[in-house]
Amino acid sequence: MIEKLTKQTNFLDYLRALKECLPRYVVFIAVNDTGAAQYFTMEHAAAMAELGLRVNMTNRYRQPYIAIIDKGRIAKEIVSAKLDAPLTVNYKLGKHNVLVYSAGFGYQKGIGKGAMVMIDGADYMRGGRGFNFLLFDVDSDEIVDNRAFDMFSGGRYNNQMGGISLPLNSFVKNWGGGGYNYVP
Repeated sequence: MIEKLTKQTNFLDYLRALKECLPRYVVFIAVNDTGAAQYFTMEHAAAMAELGLRVNMTNRYRQPYIAIIDKGRIAKEIVSAKLDAPLTVNYKLGKHNVLVYSAGFGYQKGIGKGAMVMIDGADYMRGGRGFNFLLFDVDSDEIVDNRAFDMFSGGRYNNQMGGISLPLNSFVKNWGGGGYNYVP
């Protein structure tokens, strides 16, 4: 199930494979800059609806967006038409405190990163432009997938983690890039 998901490099195929994973994982989705660019189609919107998501992102260019799917249940889904204000959601994930952050182009310009998933104060999402996904396995306490799809550049896939399972304590601060990197 997760192996099929982590092999996907096409946004539409990824969404379809993600549906099979919903009962087992917690899925965090945060948009950086824009999710609904010229390459986001009604077919993508329909695939997101198949996940249970209700917001149609087709005409939401540069708008911040956050969704949390907790083992198949939509725990939170928000979007904002305010391009100059970020969205944040606090979420309790077992023993972990999670902050999800999304900023559209208007807010994050000059500030930097516009998508984050902070677990217990550490940011585990690199925040590539577009739709960012982080899948968390509560049972094993691991991040099992973390990637972005840039709908502004043709739906380009940006693999953040290489599809490997990583325990939370295996990350260290990358001071140069402002994020966290896996250290074996």
